[in-house]
Amino acid sequence: MPKRVDAPSAQYVEHRDRLLDAMAEAVRADGLRGSTVADVVRIARVSRRTFYQHFDDLDDCYLTLMRRVSDDALRQVREAVLDGGTAERRITRGFERWLAHLDHDPALYRSLWLESHLTGERGRHADASLNRRWIELYQQLGTALRSEAGLDPLPHEVAVMISGSIRELVLDVLERGRSPREAAPYLIWLTMLVVTAEAPAVEADAAPLARRRR
Repeated sequence: MPKRVDAPSAQYVEHRDRLLDAMAEAVRADGLRGSTVADVVRIARVSRRTFYQHFDDLDDCYLTLMRRVSDDALRQVREAVLDGGTAERRITRGFERWLAHLDHDPALYRSLWLESHLTGERGRHADASLNRRWIELYQQLGTALRSEAGLDPLPHEVAVMISGSIRELVLDVLERGRSPREAAPYLIWLTMLVVTAEAPAVEADAAPLARRRR
């Protein structure tokens, strides 16, 4: 877990922000695999001692950075979709906001999706936690939009499918060296199809997939 202090000083906050910005710069240049603590402290222009006052190791710094990036994206998408308007307008605005955020720093997102496993168990937990937060957001927003149309809530399983589809498509676009904004029409189309569709009838003994896994 990231290190915490009860009442951080202005200098503490400044150094932490500089280290996270330096971590981002190192990842953009060489990815996590090619980055070191020496790179981060050199870019941040602080000592190694200062680095270890804030983070346990390079992976701790990296995962803290990715949490900051993800928190900002989640906040922007939530604000955009809850800002009012038709379902199509709100979905469009949410994707436009997220893809613009992603387009601003594609190297960080590519690293987030492809390199977090390099941090081992911590990375797997962080990735799973991030996925859950996106799934919860899609389910919450999808349910709100469907409720306005008089439709049943969006099932968790469908939110999982939407989250995975969105991630894979955007990653595919990034891997081909294209702007993530190019995925917008397809993401909006898919989400509108799901949000505005009547839920299929599901047999009572087949509905809770989670129960079957126990």
